[in-house]
Amino acid sequence: MKKKQLFMQAVFLLCLYSFQQTQAQIPGTPYNVKSPNSASLGLFGQIPVSYFTGIPDIGVPLYTLKQKDASLSVDLRYHASGFRPDTHPGWVGSGFSLSCGGMVSRVVKDEPDDYNNPSDTGNDLKYRFCGYYFNRAILNTTSWNKKIYVQNLARIGDASKDTEPDEFSFNFDGYSGSFYMSPDGSWRVKCDKPLSISLIGPFLDNPFTPPSNTNMAALGMSKTYGGFVITTENGTKYYFGGNTDAIEYSISMFEQYKDQFTAGSWYLTKVEPAIGEPIVLTYERDDYINQMYSSIYSVLQATLIKNSGMLICGLASPMVLAGSYNGKLISPVYLKKITGAHTVIKFNRSTSDELTYNTNKVYNDQYARFSTGQTGNQTSSFVPILEDNFSYSYPGFLNQLKWKKLHEIRVERLDSTLIKAFSFNYDNKASERLRLRSVTEKGSDLVSLPPFIFEYDESKELPGYLDNKVDHWGFYNGTFAIEAGNTADCANYYNYREPVEAYLYAGTLNKITYPTGGVTEFTYEPNRYSLRVQEERSKGLDNGFHVNTLAGGLRIKKISSYDSANPLQKQEKEYFYVSNYSNAVDQSMLFSSGVLAGQPKYYFLDYKEASYTHDAVYTTSVFASQSVLPGTISAQGNHVGYSEVVEKLSDGSYTKYYFSNFDTGAKDDAADTTIQLSHISYDPYSARDQDRGKLIKELQYSNQDKLLKKQEISYIALNKENEYVPAVKSNNLLICSGVGAMVEEGTAYRMYTYSYLPSTKITANYDDAGNFVTSTKSFNYNLSTRLLRDETSIDNRGRSVKASYSYPNDFSTTYPYSFMVAANVLSPVIKQSTFVNEVQTASKFTAYAPLSAGFVPVSLTTSTTTTSRPALKALADYDDKGNLQRLRKYTVDKGTTYILSYAGQYPIAKIENVDYATIMTALGGTTIVNTFRDVVEPTPAQVQAFLTPLYTLSNALVTSYIFDPAIGLISSKDANGKTTSFNYDNYQRLKAIKDQNDYLIKGYNYHYRPN
Repeated sequence: MKKKQLFMQAVFLLCLYSFQQTQAQIPGTPYNVKSPNSASLGLFGQIPVSYFTGIPDIGVPLYTLKQKDASLSVDLRYHASGFRPDTHPGWVGSGFSLSCGGMVSRVVKDEPDDYNNPSDTGNDLKYRFCGYYFNRAILNTTSWNKKIYVQNLARIGDASKDTEPDEFSFNFDGYSGSFYMSPDGSWRVKCDKPLSISLIGPFLDNPFTPPSNTNMAALGMSKTYGGFVITTENGTKYYFGGNTDAIEYSISMFEQYKDQFTAGSWYLTKVEPAIGEPIVLTYERDDYINQMYSSIYSVLQATLIKNSGMLICGLASPMVLAGSYNGKLISPVYLKKITGAHTVIKFNRSTSDELTYNTNKVYNDQYARFSTGQTGNQTSSFVPILEDNFSYSYPGFLNQLKWKKLHEIRVERLDSTLIKAFSFNYDNKASERLRLRSVTEKGSDLVSLPPFIFEYDESKELPGYLDNKVDHWGFYNGTFAIEAGNTADCANYYNYREPVEAYLYAGTLNKITYPTGGVTEFTYEPNRYSLRVQEERSKGLDNGFHVNTLAGGLRIKKISSYDSANPLQKQEKEYFYVSNYSNAVDQSMLFSSGVLAGQPKYYFLDYKEASYTHDAVYTTSVFASQSVLPGTISAQGNHVGYSEVVEKLSDGSYTKYYFSNFDTGAKDDAADTTIQLSHISYDPYSARDQDRGKLIKELQYSNQDKLLKKQEISYIALNKENEYVPAVKSNNLLICSGVGAMVEEGTAYRMYTYSYLPSTKITANYDDAGNFVTSTKSFNYNLSTRLLRDETSIDNRGRSVKASYSYPNDFSTTYPYSFMVAANVLSPVIKQSTFVNEVQTASKFTAYAPLSAGFVPVSLTTSTTTTSRPALKALADYDDKGNLQRLRKYTVDKGTTYILSYAGQYPIAKIENVDYATIMTALGGTTIVNTFRDVVEPTPAQVQAFLTPLYTLSNALVTSYIFDPAIGLISSKDANGKTTSFNYDNYQRLKAIKDQNDYLIKGYNYHYRPN
């Protein structure tokens, strides 16, 4: 929370400044602005590609780095939600992102949680030990949500008390969610999987030298979180940040004299499997970029109403578009290389020539205001960082802003020998946004395959940045929004921001041609809704509204795939977002199933706050707008969520998908306490977005509208009453010094972290006569780990069949399972039992043992009834790095022994019918075997020489393998001495399989369209 004491001579200036700082709930200048690369990666975590959002899954897989215990894919992903003119493209072009790794991204609430500048003695919103990290104990009380407690925080708390934890979102390797620091200092995770979060310590210094004439130079800079380790349920650790080259920072574009660098994104730097070799990602910092926006905040009238009458507190503040441009200067980092056990993937970038911001429009007015002393900046530096201690002047220093494009990916061996490469071709002109046109794969000989070709909608010319032609959600609408500053314009402004269908398609990817000649076309349509949420979200739907209404952004309407040589033979899927669909009904007569998740608002009449020092009410009328961030939130991050979606195939058959949404009862909870008098849609609330977008019913129909299959799913909010982090947003303000009245705002709310998981699933299959057979499954979960505890079904004989699962957490007082829990190795099933009508019929127990490298399964025993004697079924032995060495069926069994090499990534031999000790003696002992295991790239001759002693062993059955570790299996020789070889082309695709006589067993040909 903040306590602001403003000492200004003139009452008018005091009141005007007060107008701009109060109404903390009304959106003003956006704090959380990310680089385009960071923002585009985050989209796939915030807005999942799904039927619920109407956003298709469009991706181009490029390469997967595979290791024995870890892998990492490099893919291009396109987010087809529509074109937002004021959002700058990332380094692979508009709408695209390069998915290879992941990141943790922060949404700052109040002040950055890690803010602490012990040298700071100023009073400009930056204080010593200011962040929530240092003040979290304030909320570590059962009174955190009581009105009197919130009032005390708002009234008498000092400026160092940030009581809103930041939200940290993550998206990596199939995991997405968010986490928050709780008042007790632990991290609470919102994800359906049991993830563990820890900080990489210590806090890191910012990697910048502050320019002179700034508070940073005079008072120093706050350190930031060094990074995070996210441990998944199997013990794999993902490291984010850890060094400043993997952290993205930003600072105000025009208020650098008083602002500080804030860390906003921490990129994935290492994947460390529980057992096995890590994958390391390296980043590099490059030239500054910026993300600009238009944000107007104007007080049209303010009054203080006392028992003794009304006092006009001040005049209206100006509302001028030219002065509304602001933004963030961003210090981006770029992925440089990914290093695996045998492969390095390199990412080469260059400076682009793409469209930039219009200097006359975006910068000149701010510079004029600075030059005439109207900005509050009393120094001689306009943008100190770009001026670089007066080495550059305006507007020349804007050339320091340099956007990058990815022009090549190279996959190489550790010795830098090329395996394959990908080149990227763009629209790259000063008059155009960066737009990806093609990607070409090249072999190890640099010969190119036909490219992936991307085509876009060209129906409308794209506007420049900040042309003020966007709808409520930031999509292009072709309408200039007049902001002249009078009351009439404020009232009409909403209409200027309405979506216009003809402009929504502009610039959107609509066709991909693949190297093979295959084509996929995407047909879109605008989002529409017929229901909307009330301004107070916890009240649910606006029951007085039910009409089909256009919304911004796009949804997929049809996907067509065909061979370019036979364009008439298409495989098509169509999508309908309506209620009560059937083939026999005119779709245009049906209501949209879309629900608008919140109503945009710009003009706030009579926003009221109570004075706690006087018997008075402070009332303001405020106009607020900005063009980058959506004004509505929370249908899985999208502004519209669809409760019923139909997917129709080319043969006329179709499937209906039903999703949880506001209209199914999945509404948000009200804040626990609110002390301000006015309530608007931007007030904090206890979001339950994890409840929405869940599949609750699926119906499959024939092309004759005959029901074939039905599935219904119910869910449980797992431990909802305890799974949350408390937060309080509060503020006070001295208004109108002649009166001396203090007003307050405060909201206590919950950041829920519970999981919303399936509890029952009922499936019915129908025959042609409409008769059906049903099956039911129910699910129970462990409250602390969110893992499945048991699932029960009714079989076709009417019996109850239950499968029960026990995990390390269920044996947490027993060695070594307590250590597995501490390492977050939670998902291995230790015991699995089957019950029929509550009577155990089978059980198996997998025992684990600790190694220096991790935890490994060492034995498997099974039993039938609870009183039967367990039977040993398998025993396993491992080397010192956790690699499987021997597998036996029982104690005296000779078993199967495995010999590894290539840094332990691949087996070079499988030996049967000989005991382990004899094998080790023949190969020279364990030390020599382990030494050869760690050789990174042994030659085929070295492998064969090392294995030669095995062939002298009596009765030994030896199967040997030769690998090219960067490609795959090269040859194998079975126990009968027969060799099979595998040949690859220059693109590492399997070309031929041959026998020991070099006769072809199987050949592969790859056909591509002509260039």
